[in-house]
Amino acid sequence: MDEKAVYAKDVIQLARLGLVGDRKNLETYIRRIMRQARNDDSRLADKLGELLVANPTQDAPLREAGGSFAPVDRDTRLQLVRHEDPVVLEYAPILASKVYEPLKLVVGEHNNKALLEKNNLSPSRTLLFTGRPGVGKTLSAKWLAHTLDLPLLTLDLSTVISSLLGRTGINLKYVLDYAKSVECVLLLDEFDAIAKQRGDNTELGELKRLVTVLLQEIDLWPSSSILVAATNHGELLDRAVWRRFDQVLEFPLPSNAELGSIIDLYFGEQSKELGKWKSHIVSISQGKSFSDIQRFAHRVLRKSLISDISIEDAVQSILSSEYADLGLQQRKAMAIKLKKEGMSDRKISSMLGIARDTLRKLEPETK
Repeated sequence: MDEKAVYAKDVIQLARLGLVGDRKNLETYIRRIMRQARNDDSRLADKLGELLVANPTQDAPLREAGGSFAPVDRDTRLQLVRHEDPVVLEYAPILASKVYEPLKLVVGEHNNKALLEKNNLSPSRTLLFTGRPGVGKTLSAKWLAHTLDLPLLTLDLSTVISSLLGRTGINLKYVLDYAKSVECVLLLDEFDAIAKQRGDNTELGELKRLVTVLLQEIDLWPSSSILVAATNHGELLDRAVWRRFDQVLEFPLPSNAELGSIIDLYFGEQSKELGKWKSHIVSISQGKSFSDIQRFAHRVLRKSLISDISIEDAVQSILSSEYADLGLQQRKAMAIKLKKEGMSDRKISSMLGIARDTLRKLEPETK
């Protein structure tokens, strides 16, 4: 985005917040401009800071220039959302094309809002992410915010539900109103905690009413922000929820090609030291999530450093301890697989605790 476009965007946003009298979020946006202007126009940043100091309010108390305002619980004064601005990514998500391509399109839509509006269209506003834990749902929401240069607000619905459900409804309304008033990506994590089937007789009437309110908010969500709801348990969601979202993306477990890429990513430069173990790790990682593989990679890297051994020896050591809990038949099946991959009987025997005489008897099954 060129400098003129950025300037126009800031003017429009400031004008909109000023016209609706949203002083709290107006100050938030001014502070964001101050941070951006520190390097290029320090005089502008200083002048904006002077204006904020001269005009504090009780509703929006003055904070340091790098601070951000977010809705809080009126009783506890605890923040209701985690606020990230700017969003920093250590690495981009590795996703199946059926997920990645729609996400790229969402970015393109929001970068071309004017074109869509000229044709009586609006960008995707609401996204539902479903899938097992650790398959990239949260990371993809962060990637959206990072790519679009928007703040990320994260609300864990499982933690906001209070024993006083009336307060939960008020807090949820605070968060939704705040997210609608500024350009952002709002992530509603553990979405099933609140958007359950309304026919579930175990749920209280107040919680069912919260679901109804939430569905209405999704219908009316503005195109200036993106609402992302994420759940590990799509089967628990109210049936009416599914059709309320502009897009529903199901995150699958990684394929073999994605497993290879994620192993390279998590092991970094040391992935070159895996040798034949890489294909074995891909094989044993089938059915596991990205986060499972990351934990394994970090265990190997820590073992290599602390014990001062090679990456290959660290992999073998960790796998040996895991295989020790397997039954004999499972270890024999793993031995056959390792023999097919060219591993020596000596290493297989050491790792799996199977005598070499037994391993030799398994050889005909490998042909």
